[in-house]
Amino acid sequence: MEIDSLEIQLLARRKRMSRQNPYEQTILGEALRGEKYEQLYAMMKKYSFRLFLRDLLEQPEKVHVEQLTKYCSLRVAQNYLDSLQRLEVVDADREGYCHVRNPFVPNFGRTLEWYVAEVFQREFGATSRFALPSIMVVPVVTMMCWPPGWDD
Repeated sequence: MEIDSLEIQLLARRKRMSRQNPYEQTILGEALRGEKYEQLYAMMKKYSFRLFLRDLLEQPEKVHVEQLTKYCSLRVAQNYLDSLQRLEVVDADREGYCHVRNPFVPNFGRTLEWYVAEVFQREFGATSRFALPSIMVVPVVTMMCWPPGWDD
């Protein structure tokens, strides 16, 4: 197991990173890698797309594309939906109803965390991670060792 500089910094503060899957609660899932990963990152740079995605993820069931036009036009919303279908992030039918494929995405939060972590890494060269609420406190045991014969 490889330990990076962020993990070393956390260990110095008596914390460690949980080894859960951070992608589980994002729209990325485990399958979105390579070119699709890069395409989603490029799409996330648009504020209107992030708002569209947030509204999509707030819906508990299938939603019609017209319900996702609060911050963009119907044409733009349909383009976003088509792009997400090509990335295999959403399923949509011919009537314009859609839903996110990953059933474990409770909201937009973890996906936004992923994006911000990517921005810090790519644009600023900073070490970053997402899903950090899973940081756990490491119990520390301090043992006092006295030199032999000290307590005689």
